[in-house]
Amino acid sequence: MKLLLTVIAIFLSVNACLFAQHADLIFVNGSIWTVDEKNPTVQAVAMKDGKFIAVGKNTEILKLRGKPQGGTQTEVIDLRGRFAMPGFNDNHVHFASAAQFLEFNIMAVGTQEEFVQRIRQVIAKLPKGEWIVGGFWGAYDQWAAGAAGAGTAGGSKRKAFTPDMKRIESLTKEYPMFIRKFDDSEFAANTAALRAAGLDSANPQAPDVEFVANAKGAFSGIMRGKGVLPLFRNILPRRFSHERRVQQTKRALEEIRKFGVTNVSDMSDDEQLEIYRELHAAGELTCRIHFRYGLERWKELADKGVKAGSGDEWIRLGSLKGHIDGIMGTSSARFFEPYSNNPENRGRWRPLMVDSLGNFVEGKFLGYMLDADRAGL
Repeated sequence: MKLLLTVIAIFLSVNACLFAQHADLIFVNGSIWTVDEKNPTVQAVAMKDGKFIAVGKNTEILKLRGKPQGGTQTEVIDLRGRFAMPGFNDNHVHFASAAQFLEFNIMAVGTQEEFVQRIRQVIAKLPKGEWIVGGFWGAYDQWAAGAAGAGTAGGSKRKAFTPDMKRIESLTKEYPMFIRKFDDSEFAANTAALRAAGLDSANPQAPDVEFVANAKGAFSGIMRGKGVLPLFRNILPRRFSHERRVQQTKRALEEIRKFGVTNVSDMSDDEQLEIYRELHAAGELTCRIHFRYGLERWKELADKGVKAGSGDEWIRLGSLKGHIDGIMGTSSARFFEPYSNNPENRGRWRPLMVDSLGNFVEGKFLGYMLDADRAGL
């Protein structure tokens, strides 16, 4: 009997402690997936300081509504029967390059008016003199052409799009611009970029480059050929300023919020990690980060005392990534047999697999893994 009374007292004590809390945010009248096999779906959830503090029926959870001392009234959101779930965890991202890609992505652009609008949006956030790069136009056109009912995408007709560079010349006079089609079969440059490359914008000429003319016979800004990238490679920015990268990161965080991504495992550079820390300190980091260094840096991290799980609940360290070979998309994934379209190519090994001369080293990658594991990484 004493044991029973003790158990009841503990239960009442815990329950009283729970309901003494006041939630910051409550969702009610929903079909909420909890990811708990024993209690997979509930009507309502309560949160405080960004964490779940209770799940259950509407009547139970609404008991946590209140006005904390010195705080604000609990926000209650009526889901009206809609489905809700915890955020997504993207386990493999290259955030820095994705953030750069999102800055000027015209893959879905299908009209010149949309193109001009995207230019206005990007230059509104860039200091004068900054390069505009990226683009990747034409991808949606290609998908539409290859879809059932060729020439349609999403059920509507789609005309192939090529940017009209003359339309944006006045807007981009102080912004050199070099963009590309999604498959690198075509490139586009404005006058500022052509001048930076040492070309006459009225009559550009260069080896192995086709400077495409418009209907009036003048250069359209579109280029083709194997000589295009070498022509611009040495003048395109290899890195962006820290301030620009911060803005790119904020824009990417805004985008993934729209789709419910709340955690990512990122394999970017050290500067990206510092950007996360800056945003976290400013209260602007809206996604939890699991940061992965390269496997080859295990000793450096171990010497600094970094282990698996180091960091805090917003930015965690200690996980590593190692590359064995390339990828199929660039015909660099390693195979026993050569690629059918290139008999000389079987793909390539990454540095962790070879010596300084490029010769395969049996067990090199495994050795790094074992050493990192022994160091607690």
